[in-house]
Amino acid sequence: MAGGGDAEQKTMQELLKMSIKYSDAESKPLKPSEIDPERKEFVQNAINQVLDQDDYKKLVIWTNKFFEYKSDAVLTDEQLTELSEVFEGLNFLLEGMDVSLDFEKLGGLKHCVLLLRSRYSSVQWRAADTIANSVQNIPKNQYSVIGDQGIETLLYVLKQSDVDVVKVKCLYALSGLLGNNTAGEKLFIDLRGVDTVAKLLSHENAKIRLKTSLLLRKIAYSETVKFVTNKADIALKTVDCLRMAHDSSHEVLADILLTLLQSDEGVRNGCRKVKDLKQFLTTRKKKLEDEDKEMHEDVVAMYTKIQKML
Repeated sequence: MAGGGDAEQKTMQELLKMSIKYSDAESKPLKPSEIDPERKEFVQNAINQVLDQDDYKKLVIWTNKFFEYKSDAVLTDEQLTELSEVFEGLNFLLEGMDVSLDFEKLGGLKHCVLLLRSRYSSVQWRAADTIANSVQNIPKNQYSVIGDQGIETLLYVLKQSDVDVVKVKCLYALSGLLGNNTAGEKLFIDLRGVDTVAKLLSHENAKIRLKTSLLLRKIAYSETVKFVTNKADIALKTVDCLRMAHDSSHEVLADILLTLLQSDEGVRNGCRKVKDLKQFLTTRKKKLEDEDKEMHEDVVAMYTKIQKML
């Protein structure tokens, strides 16, 4: 807050360190301790100061602190801890759409895109997570991030990082940017984002496979899928992944494959050439039904529809 003076700034810095730690403290056993009366008064005044502020004022305080951290900065462990707390504080406030719009107006989303290029994976994934939390179903924020080359940056980080949580959060952010956003979907396709993401379909991390599948399904469902030139290759990748041990991503993969088969003759011709695909689907259906017929009812139904198109 501008013009607050040294005393107010010091108060807010102290409060910054305490406020986010509050939730952590709730999960730990309370230990009896004595507190200095002067310190007690300071803490009470600081708490009262925050309680008196509305969400916008809190957002301004957190965002101004956020801007102190630059994408090319070398950070100490203490600074990394503080920045993670700032991210947590911001995300707590960003649960409401109005606050997310204010965050964009303050330049917070632009700064998140910049911090994606940090040398620290802990900063990268938190920046991607904050973008995801700020853009879902909010076109203005989606277009703001897209205009700041957010899709390009997320794809770059997705390709370069070998840290699983970074990949998961980048996929999450991309999914949020593309949701109900035709322009974003088209740009994603033009940037060969489908190819970049499809390479993760067979990743060893199940969560990455699931996030990848959910993102590709958005493209498969959209009108922009007509601009994807390698739909047959994507379909064959889903077939390869379906041969892996069954997990939560397989229902989504089957949905992608079925959607592509229904809409593209080239996909149907390519899949018909896959040796023993029909037999594999028959075997997999039986195995799933033997395990839990009711639980696997939907995916088994999709496998049956896929077989009929081969």
